[in-house]
Amino acid sequence: PLEAATREVSLELLRTAAAGGLTEAQHLLGEFLCKDSEGDVTEGLQWLRQAAEHGDVQSMLSLGTLPILDDQERIAWLEKAAAKDSREAQY
Repeated sequence: PLEAATREVSLELLRTAAAGGLTEAQHLLGEFLCKDSEGDVTEGLQWLRQAAEHGDVQSMLSLGTLPILDDQERIAWLEKAAAKDSREAQY
C-alpha cells in the first residue's frame, strides 16, 4: 500500500487533473476511490459517472460491473458502452 503522504499527494494530483476535465484522471480517480479500502466510494462514483458521461468507455464498463450499483444502472452503463462498440460490454 501507498504510504499516507504519497497517497494523499497522488490523490490531490488526480483530483486537480480530474477537476480540470481530464477524462482519464476522472476514470483513474474514480477507480481508485471505489476500490481502495480507505477510499470515498461516493466521490469515486461521482468521478466515474462524470468520465462516463463524457464518453469514457472504461468508466462505463467500470460502472457496469460495480456491485454497489443497482442492476438497472449497471445495465444502462453496459448498454452505453456496447453502443460505443465495446466488445467487452457486448459480450
